[in-house]
Amino acid sequence: MPKIDSVIIPARGGSKRIKHKNLRDFLGKPMILRAIEVAKSVCDNIIVSSDSDEILQIARDSGTKARLRECFADDTSTTLQVMKYVLENEGIDENAIVLCLYPTAMFATTKSIESSLALLSSDVAYVVPVVENAKVFRSFECREGRIEFLFRDFVSTRTQDLPKCYCDSGQFYLGYARNFLSNIPILSNKSAMFELPFALDIDREEDLAMAEALYSFLKKTK
Repeated sequence: MPKIDSVIIPARGGSKRIKHKNLRDFLGKPMILRAIEVAKSVCDNIIVSSDSDEILQIARDSGTKARLRECFADDTSTTLQVMKYVLENEGIDENAIVLCLYPTAMFATTKSIESSLALLSSDVAYVVPVVENAKVFRSFECREGRIEFLFRDFVSTRTQDLPKCYCDSGQFYLGYARNFLSNIPILSNKSAMFELPFALDIDREEDLAMAEALYSFLKKTK
């Protein structure tokens, strides 16, 4: 099996919905530090890219490369922009296998990352961890205060009979450096997916509380 050459953790300091989200405590430890520990389990070359001195200091204290990012550090910056910036500044070879690990990826594990690595090949741009989300076919919008189904063909379909459907788990992306450098879209038919049993994207205080509860439950039931 190939190996991961570099892990890049893009961890900006600002966050609108959860202030200083990447520094927030998650069951007794800052989320950024938990992400670093997972990164260390799969690779020796770990780069934390941030505009935050506090985040960079945590990276240094953990023995991880800390790189100040003076651009692409607001909420309009894309993952591809950040990845390309870091890869170019670090001089990482275009054929290197790179893991982009989000600092709030509390459901990324050594096992899930290594399993994703097994799916990577020359004709797969990225491997994207996903979670099932079949209920999207029963979603609706509000029109003049009333329910309007988006997929009317499935209005009467039982939940268990809905087509398989997935969404990005918001944990990590794995691919060759050349694909990030070439701005190949991460979510496209050039990407392979790896299904995770559970994951929560932490955007709100409620998400953080639910993620801690789910994480604790999964630890107890292993």
